[in-house]
Amino acid sequence: MRKLLTFLILVAALPRAEAQVRADHDVYMADAGMESLLYRGRSATQYNFLYNGTYFWHSPEFGSGDLRYNGKMYYDVMMNIDAATQNLICSAHESIIKSQPERSCVEWFTIGGARFINPSAFGYSGAPDGFFEVLYDGRSKLLRQVTKLLVNDKDGTLRAETGYDGRYRTDVFRTFVQQVRYYYVDASGNVSQLRGRGDMLRRYKKQKRDIRKYVNSVEGNNILPLDSYFKLVIQYAEEGL
Repeated sequence: MRKLLTFLILVAALPRAEAQVRADHDVYMADAGMESLLYRGRSATQYNFLYNGTYFWHSPEFGSGDLRYNGKMYYDVMMNIDAATQNLICSAHESIIKSQPERSCVEWFTIGGARFINPSAFGYSGAPDGFFEVLYDGRSKLLRQVTKLLVNDKDGTLRAETGYDGRYRTDVFRTFVQQVRYYYVDASGNVSQLRGRGDMLRRYKKQKRDIRKYVNSVEGNNILPLDSYFKLVIQYAEEGL
């Protein structure tokens, strides 16, 4: 009974603790402003040439979210990801200056409701450098990484490979093309790349038949995109939906 009472007291205290952390953060940022450690990093990489596509993860538009950086929480930060260099870019609300926080000190952040992590901050082994979107978070995890590679496109045929629906100029030859990769993190924190549907199924050999039956019932006559398929399999395997 005493242990239960202690647990309930701790649970009840959590919202107040979080509110206090947020209040302390607001006071700190109000005082520090652009002198905050978050904005004192190096300036974001400048791409001072014409190009097609975008070097950003998805869109040039910045989104608001929370960030854990160098052991400290920051809230309502305007952020985006430079997918070409795999660095986070932060923008102060009142400034056009874009800073690039030290990647090794970035633990996790959210943008527009999506959660991103730095695997090295969690002790995961086998992941390439950069940031990863968390598509599923259970005993095992499903991660997605978007990278951008600058290539020459002299005949204007790589528009679809940019992953961006903005303007595409045929008189501009340098283009950022998109590469999307998926990774599986097991319960021990080992990271391995998922190159196809079979890679995911091999991780759940004992459930393979049931998983295939379930996926077929969901897909019907339409084949699911790879990210939707991976999410469906891992969720079914771990939660038994």
